[in-house]
Amino acid sequence: MASCVLVLAQLPWLLYSLSFTLAFTYIILSYTVFRPGLKSIPGPVLAKFTDLWRLKAVKAGNFERTTARLHKEYGDIVRIGPNTVIISDPTMVESIYGLKGKSKFYNPFMAINNGRPVETFFTTQNVAYHSAIKRPISSAYSMTTITDYEPHINIVMNKLLHQLEERYCTGRGDVKECNIGEWLHYYSFDVILEMTWSSSLGFLDHGSDIDGMIQSLEADMDYFAPVGQMPWIDNIMRKNPFNRYILKKSSTFAAFGARKVLERRSNPNPSPAEEKDFLSKFLKASKTYPQIVDNMTIVSCMVTNLVAGSDTTAISLRAVLYYLLKHPACYKKLQEEVDHAELPKGPVSWSASQKLLYLDAYIKEAFRMHPAVGLPLERVVPKEAELRTGLKLPTGTIVGISAWSIHRRSEIFGDSVDEYVPERWLQQPGEDNESFNGRLKRMKRADFSFGYRSRTCLGKNIGLVETYKTISTIIKGFKLSLVDPNAEWSLKNAWFVRQTGLIVYLRKR
Repeated sequence: MASCVLVLAQLPWLLYSLSFTLAFTYIILSYTVFRPGLKSIPGPVLAKFTDLWRLKAVKAGNFERTTARLHKEYGDIVRIGPNTVIISDPTMVESIYGLKGKSKFYNPFMAINNGRPVETFFTTQNVAYHSAIKRPISSAYSMTTITDYEPHINIVMNKLLHQLEERYCTGRGDVKECNIGEWLHYYSFDVILEMTWSSSLGFLDHGSDIDGMIQSLEADMDYFAPVGQMPWIDNIMRKNPFNRYILKKSSTFAAFGARKVLERRSNPNPSPAEEKDFLSKFLKASKTYPQIVDNMTIVSCMVTNLVAGSDTTAISLRAVLYYLLKHPACYKKLQEEVDHAELPKGPVSWSASQKLLYLDAYIKEAFRMHPAVGLPLERVVPKEAELRTGLKLPTGTIVGISAWSIHRRSEIFGDSVDEYVPERWLQQPGEDNESFNGRLKRMKRADFSFGYRSRTCLGKNIGLVETYKTISTIIKGFKLSLVDPNAEWSLKNAWFVRQTGLIVYLRKR
């Protein structure tokens, strides 16, 4: 009896506590959902309450298709989180990417070196820090400097040509299936390593994923992409105190890069090849800007090279070959152009590849159809901003545009935007120069293949040189055909949209 009386006596307080909790939850949810400036923006109902919606959507691995569906259903402006909006209106590109602040999406991408997160010019949200780092190292990525790296690319390209010929062009009449997609990944990894510190790990020599490094990097991306939708989760999982301070873990690439820096600093007489690699240029920058470019900064630059420069280039090379092979008439026309150019034996030079008009159109169209990055490039509204007439977003709102959306705007790219039509990049019969140049300018301004504005990928020139040289060299040296012309490749969107299933027959020309 006494216990019952005690419970009844406490019941009002229990009811008060429950009422307070429910009221507090209601207020928070109401503010989240009906936040001024965001409440009128359409989108999935659950997404207005929690970022779990987009975490799940990204984890599904096809967010480029989800984005297209959302814009088709809700329009150019869609709310995909309590504080996140995606946009596909091309008139808003300049205003969005005039915003310099990145979101915390990039935090999980930070590598760990000796227990410390390594901030890079890719991951940093600090605009001043980004500018400070970019100034001393940007010359290493300029197009005038990129030609210094061409011999490094040629070394690896010759290895690729040798492996493809020896393994798949035996001349004995037997035909072997070649997973050219995998070989292009081995090639891209060896190229960026050779360019960064004048030695590769031998992916091409072995014809396999050395120590599972590619698989490990893909697993990292599978983690980063969804966790980046709720970045605080990373502090509980990978960057928790146990991993950082007790185990003092280091990311594989960060540890490898740190060792390379120490080795090069201890060698006062680098080889002629080493004097023209990225590491040499970073070390020279550290002498000019010692307060900015320290060992940790150099490591972060090299890690960025390896992570971004291997996957994205492999993806781009696969895309160009896939669409060429799916469109035999285009393949034939490019082969005729390459043959007519009478290129010398061996790797095609960057300068020679720039004279191939069809090659240029085919690469641009493949980049439009399959940009490497498959998630919106996020920016943060620093103060209440009117991104277009009548649209004011509150301070701190995350906004972004997906290349997969903007690349399919018919008012910019013309008809048949869901189809591979490389002729859109060429002057049409009866089209005057002024009209063509204006149309071409609009398409180039809407090209998100390498980001946009101040945060355009520093490695853009690397990717372009490697793609133009490699595709023209492969077309010159081999006749490729799909094992199954009707088969479609498989895609996995984990920040980078990876492809599998590019299987071909090769014949030496």
